[in-house]
Amino acid sequence: MDAEVYKGNIKKYQTKNPILKLMMKKFNRDVTTIVSLCDPKKILDVGCGEGFTTIAMAKKFYKAKITAVDIDVEKIKYAKERNNFKNIHYIKGDVFKLSFNKNSFDLVICTEFLEHLKSYRLVLDILINLSREYILISAPNEPWYRMANIIRLKYVSRLGNTHGHVNNWTKDQLLKLLSQYGKVIKLTRSTLWNIAFIKK
Repeated sequence: MDAEVYKGNIKKYQTKNPILKLMMKKFNRDVTTIVSLCDPKKILDVGCGEGFTTIAMAKKFYKAKITAVDIDVEKIKYAKERNNFKNIHYIKGDVFKLSFNKNSFDLVICTEFLEHLKSYRLVLDILINLSREYILISAPNEPWYRMANIIRLKYVSRLGNTHGHVNNWTKDQLLKLLSQYGKVIKLTRSTLWNIAFIKK
């Protein structure tokens, strides 16, 4: 486990900074609002991390069955400890070795994950394969995400690039990328993130 990424994500979601707290609430609210467009019954959350967005989904879509997957056992443990929702099933798993059948889920979501992966195109192929119809992707909105880090004097030596991020996309670049995998029916900015909703 990358300890810096793990600690940073928890700090981000449990911050006492009122501005960042509002931003994270808005992010999860924006994700669930977009998901409302398809009213899924079966959801797969790939790279669920500590489960912050997964729980927001479980609250909003309490009738949906949500499978949440992450390779990191500590993140899964943290998520389970906070999970009071019976509609979430957490699994420790590698995105490259998932055993689900093709088209197993109405919706596959992948938030705050692709920017960490060199093999992001392979992951996108996997997500498309597992989804019956819809995919939701989020990624930092560059260059604004990095600029915000610099303004708050974070990761200055990395030019604002958060620890663990190996990919950076502007909104237009993300649209161009994801358009290769389906029809992007919605692409919205949620403060420092872009959220894309794709139909196969």
